[in-house]
Amino acid sequence: MTAEEDRVARTRLFSYLERLRANGQPVPCLDIDPHDRHLWTSDDPGEAELAATLCVPCRAARECGEYGRAHPREFGVYGGMTTAERQPRKGRRPRKAKTETKETAA
Repeated sequence: MTAEEDRVARTRLFSYLERLRANGQPVPCLDIDPHDRHLWTSDDPGEAELAATLCVPCRAARECGEYGRAHPREFGVYGGMTTAERQPRKGRRPRKAKTETKETAA
């Protein structure tokens, strides 16, 4: 993609997010307190995972994720996926699916 195509795709995504928000739909990355918006671009894996979790109920998660996968060099959380989750893995085994672990009582 050219830089212009990237710009158009990003503008289209954020316009969609703003339309959802204007229609009363929750958009976590825009609705959160401005002091916490850094979660979506944080280098801290825990903060990025928190942002990814907050994306799950968003009506735009699919579209946002598609944008993120189409632009793997774009840093940050898109559609509930962190930067590392969206980047292609060359020559390595696929990542294991996320699963919850249960702690057993001693």
